[in-house]
Parts: sequence; C-alpha cells; structure tokens
Amino acid sequence: MSAWRGLADNIRESVKKGDAVIVHGKLRSENWKREDGQVSNTLIVEASFVGHDLTRGTSVFHRSSRPERAETDVHDEIQEMVHRESGDTTQVDGWGNPRPVPNAQETVRRQDPAA
Repeated sequence: MSAWRGLADNIRESVKKGDAVIVHGKLRSENWKREDGQVSNTLIVEASFVGHDLTRGTSVFHRSSRPERAETDVHDEIQEMVHRESGDTTQVDGWGNPRPVPNAQETVRRQDPAA
C-alpha cells in the first residue's frame, strides 16, 4: 500500500502495527529487477481512503487541523493545475475520458480572438 500527503500523515498518527484496516484505492502493478537479475512484480494499492476495520474493535475520530495556507499560494497552485499543458499528455474531460484532438483550423480559431 502507498499513501501520500495528508493521508499518509494521518495514517502515521492513527494506525499502529497489527491494527486491522480497510484500504480503498487503485491497484497498480510494479515490475522491478532484483539483484540476481530476475524480474519481479509487486502489486501496490495507491490508497485513497484508509480506516480501522470496525468489525474487530472500536475507533475514535479526531478531525485533523490543517495549517493555514496563504490565499496567493492556493491561487498559484490552482493556476498551475489549470494551465499545465504539455504536448505529450492526453487531455481528458472531467470523467477521465480523452478529449478529441482539435484539428489545426480549430486550434488557430481558439488562439486568434479576431476569428
């Protein structure tokens, strides 16, 4: 299992070795070469949600406090996410479906406000 950012911090503070947990996320396969040259495969769950398994015991929830972020930092991060474009990445819609690639005439029309 792998977890990142705030989720990883909260797991570190909440889950102890031996605790029964439920993990929800995406399963991915990772191939790697061992020292002896053999290729191995590892399955990893990229966690989206993690919680204690309440069929095995009880748990108490404490809302974590997040450090305040400056409004300019948030604005800059949003701008970067919205405007990040690269020729080698697939543009997708809100559902993750690839958008049709515009033809050259449509691209020129979008870039030229007079058109």
